[in-house]
Amino acid sequence: MYLSIGAAALAIGVSVVTMRRWAKSGRLLPDHRTLGGHRRHDEDRLAKVFHKKSRSLKVHAVAYARVAARDQAQDLIVQQQKLEK
Repeated sequence: MYLSIGAAALAIGVSVVTMRRWAKSGRLLPDHRTLGGHRRHDEDRLAKVFHKKSRSLKVHAVAYARVAARDQAQDLIVQQQKLEK
C-alpha cells in the first residue's frame, strides 16, 4: 500500500521536512508520484528499510463526552456507547 508523505513520516517517526530532505538528497526516494506530483511511499519497503513491522501505522482517536449535571449520568453512558462505535 502506498502512503502519503505525511503518513510515511508518521510511520517511521520523522518529520515531513526530513522526508523531503531525504528525497532531495536521494537518500529515500518516493516509490511513486501521483499525477499531481505528490510523493507516495510503499509501506512494505519502509518497513524493511526502517526495520518496522508492516502495517505499523495505527490511527488513534480521542473521544469526548460530557453532561452538565449528575442526574444526566444515563445520557453520558449513551454518549459513551455511541462514541465507542
